[in-house]
Amino acid sequence: MELVNQLAENGITSIIDQIDLQPGDEANAFMERMVNDESISKVLIISDRKYAEKSNKRTGGAGTESQIISPEIYKSKENSRFVCIVTEFDDEGKPYIPTYYTSRIYINLSDQERYSAELERLIRWIYGKPSYQRPVIGNAPTYINEELSSIVIHTTSRQKSFLSANKSGRSGKENFLGDYLETLASGLSELEMNAPDMGAGRQEAERMVLDQFNEKIQDFMPYRNEFVEVCRAISGSPFSDEYASHMHSFFEEAMKSTYPSSETRSWNEIQFDAKRFVAYEMFIYFVAAIVKKEKFQYIQPVIKRDFYVPHVQQRSAETLCSFSHFQQEMPSIEIWNRLGKTQWNYPIAQLFMERIEGSKFDVREIAEADMVLYLLSRSHKTSYSFWPPFNCVNWRSRSPLPIFARCRSKLYFDKLFGSIGLTKSDLEDLSDEVRASGGLLRRGHFTMWTLDSALDVSSLASAP
Repeated sequence: MELVNQLAENGITSIIDQIDLQPGDEANAFMERMVNDESISKVLIISDRKYAEKSNKRTGGAGTESQIISPEIYKSKENSRFVCIVTEFDDEGKPYIPTYYTSRIYINLSDQERYSAELERLIRWIYGKPSYQRPVIGNAPTYINEELSSIVIHTTSRQKSFLSANKSGRSGKENFLGDYLETLASGLSELEMNAPDMGAGRQEAERMVLDQFNEKIQDFMPYRNEFVEVCRAISGSPFSDEYASHMHSFFEEAMKSTYPSSETRSWNEIQFDAKRFVAYEMFIYFVAAIVKKEKFQYIQPVIKRDFYVPHVQQRSAETLCSFSHFQQEMPSIEIWNRLGKTQWNYPIAQLFMERIEGSKFDVREIAEADMVLYLLSRSHKTSYSFWPPFNCVNWRSRSPLPIFARCRSKLYFDKLFGSIGLTKSDLEDLSDEVRASGGLLRRGHFTMWTLDSALDVSSLASAP
């Protein structure tokens, strides 16, 4: 009865003879009910010395029970309906249990020191919620498929080492991050495409370019997902100057890889398309990660800080580039849009969304990151740093993006826009400018997406 009470306290109804078997009832029918009644999901066999002996000798009520229960147990090796509760052991430490149950796992309620743990084990068994459950099976590690991929970058073990060190707070975790990012940056060279053979005809050359582009960015997907996990780990940890320094260095190297080196004599823009797209993609995911976790401290040292890219001086005298250089023209995406006959207004946004699965981010979070980048570009107040928020076109709600809706609070507004470098007055002027020019993005054939669609500028910082 003590066990019955304990089970009841945990939401479990017990059927037991002391309660459910009344004078005049048929005892055998009651025992048969334990086997035949489908509403009874579990049967507990409470066994001590006397019960085990009577069961084995087929005497008394225990003997009758054994004749009813044992066929059910023997006929199924994986019977999960019956469990034996042992309350007594012999002098040799062997449990007193019926012979028919000898080879099965039992629960031991004989030891007061282990009673609570074993009772929990019993309750979990009744509910079908064991302490240890099979983990969710993830994707095979990148190196398993290396021989099938056109891209091989040895980052997997380095990424795992960083994630483990970051989670445990291990000393030197910043070095693990640096090692991983350096390896990933050097591996971006694997993404360089071959210049098209224009002698094959324009249409055939474009098809060859598109096939090559699709293969490169698809084969890079596992490495992108590894990188996204790193970004999520960084944003979920306390701000680190060392992390910020490593991330800026990585993005600087990534940006360099999207331009021809100073030694390159001739090149075709298409050669850098796959690099440019994955660099753009990784940059947005990093921003999405820090915005999601409100780690705005990373904005100044990683995003707003210019990148030294000496290769770009082949086009101009400027060697310091803003983050807007991650959003470059990519002929391969125009080919993708044209040959696919989709004719999207902003094909890069469509391609980004087609690849969002596996990133653990959603359309709204990517749109928020893109809008933050747009606002950062406008805080520079220079044309060369402009960042069109193409991914915002996928945000279909008429309501402002949630991160900016929260900026109705002046406290939150100061936290976000203080790191961006814009005041409410700046945003009001910017909103008027965007409205006068017709809008930011075309949402359809006739409708344009304005700044108010994303920010609700008039409501910003209007509450405490």
